[in-house]
Amino acid sequence: MAETRDSGVAFCDRLVERFPELRGLLADHRQYHGETLPHVLMGNVTRWAVGEYHDGRREAIAGLADWLEAEYPSASSYVEDLIDDSFLENLPWPPHPEAAAIAQLLGPRLKQSLQDMQKWR
Repeated sequence: MAETRDSGVAFCDRLVERFPELRGLLADHRQYHGETLPHVLMGNVTRWAVGEYHDGRREAIAGLADWLEAEYPSASSYVEDLIDDSFLENLPWPPHPEAAAIAQLLGPRLKQSLQDMQKWR
């Protein structure tokens, strides 16, 4: 179990390294929880993405969507679940305009994953 959680923590660290604007989010998260809880943090990243999109900072979200798509094929099953269950599943569902717009920015693998989720919702 620790090995898979460790891969999630490493993924979160790479995410924040790639997107420095998430440093404050990670710092607040670690201060509150005392450690990195990957699934909780990714839910927070989803809320950040929706807020960024709402505030007109779409280029940051497009970059995040591209990065997640690139990470997905080589990800461990834990990290796949992290992206699916804690990022995609936390997107507000249509008719929420930001969620629909963010879904359009996703690459083919993540779009398919989101569509699969919507089938059972």
